[in-house]
This record gives sequence, C-alpha cells and structure tokens, in this order.
Amino acid sequence: MNALSAAELALFERLNGAIAAAVYQDVPAGVGLPFVKLGDMTANRLGGKDDPDRLLTVNIGLVTEGQERKPAIDLAAAIETLLDGFEIDVPDDEDGTSWRLEMSWERTDLAEDDELDAYLGSIDVEVRALR
Repeated sequence: MNALSAAELALFERLNGAIAAAVYQDVPAGVGLPFVKLGDMTANRLGGKDDPDRLLTVNIGLVTEGQERKPAIDLAAAIETLLDGFEIDVPDDEDGTSWRLEMSWERTDLAEDDELDAYLGSIDVEVRALR
C-alpha cells in the first residue's frame, strides 16, 4: 500500500459515520445532500530518492443543501475537528509494515452555488505519511 492509499483509507474510516453527511470516494449519481467527497490528492517526497516518507495534501469537498451557510460551516467545522491533529497507524498488509499518518487542517473555502441551490466547500488537509 502506498502513502496515498493509506491516507485515503484513514480519512474515509475517520469521517464515515462521524459527521452528519455521507462520505464518498466516488459520488453516485442522484445522491442526496449533504455529502462529502474525498477528492484530489498530491504527494511530495520528504527525503531523498529512496525515502518512502511523503507529505500529502488531500482535498475534501462538501455539498450542503440550500442558500443558508450555517450547515456548510457546521459540516466543515466537524471535519476540521476530527482531522486536525489526528494521528493513526495504518497497517500495510503487503509488506507487514505500517504508515504513520499525522494530519493537520490547512484551509477551508465555502461558496454559495445559486444554480444548485447549495453551498459548496473545499477543505485541504495535510498528511505526513511516515514509514
């Protein structure tokens, strides 16, 4: 398992059932609101060529229903609370080691979408993935 896979698994397990929204990696058509999507991920090497440690940025998208901002603020705050400072060891069954993941909240953007009659959010979380 690589660092990106470990982070995606840990984020899904941490958020799913712990927030007032469904959590998806791939949002099915016709799903109801609110929902959260584990989105784009970037990885940067922390050390030299053979160093497995990575610094990841994961974007988490959210969509809440209506023109009222408060549900989006509350959902974003719940995600921040769950992830900022969260640390976990994710076992790697492929080689018997584990990834030590250290998460920190970096940024939240919220914007109204008149066409969808919804609030859209984007949350960036930094993840240090260490072997």
